[in-house]
Amino acid sequence: MAFLSRDEIVRSLTGAWHVFIDRPDADRYFDLSVTGFWRSFRAVVLVLPAYVLSTLTAWTTLPAEADENLFILAKAVSLAIDWVAFPVVLALIADRLRVSATYSAYVIVRNWGSVIATAPFGVLALLYVLGLIGQEVTGTLSLAILFVVLRYNYLIARRVLQVGVPLAIGIVAADFILSLAIDAGIGGLFGMPME
Repeated sequence: MAFLSRDEIVRSLTGAWHVFIDRPDADRYFDLSVTGFWRSFRAVVLVLPAYVLSTLTAWTTLPAEADENLFILAKAVSLAIDWVAFPVVLALIADRLRVSATYSAYVIVRNWGSVIATAPFGVLALLYVLGLIGQEVTGTLSLAILFVVLRYNYLIARRVLQVGVPLAIGIVAADFILSLAIDAGIGGLFGMPME
């Protein structure tokens, strides 16, 4: 069995895009089985290029004395923990939130959706690394992209978990805050600013 087949990637990313544009047929593109749940975590390899480019961008803003290898290690550990942390947290409280029935589908769509969500940041980072845009433009565009990504994450939570607006917003906020906390915590552990 391939790590990720071309068909699986194309199908799942098509579904993720259909969620982004809020199409009602999005779920038919995903493998919503137990196997599909576990395989969706492999989508992290498709997130890596954008994450590496964003890491390079962040590296250029650090003080000259910062340790490059330590920074890369800290970012790698942060990504690994962040990739699984929110699904674990949500699994622990899914019953109380009454999302147990849709939890697995949500994680699948969230994982594949992360590929689409990180791609614009990767493009922006590439433009910055190539010297085509400056730090100020990068910061402004990053903020704009962040708002679009948060809206996308809201659509995933609202449509796939089949929850109301307040809970969908709460889930997106919790996911975002947890990511920031993980990044800050790992940065502190390694004695390294992460941004």
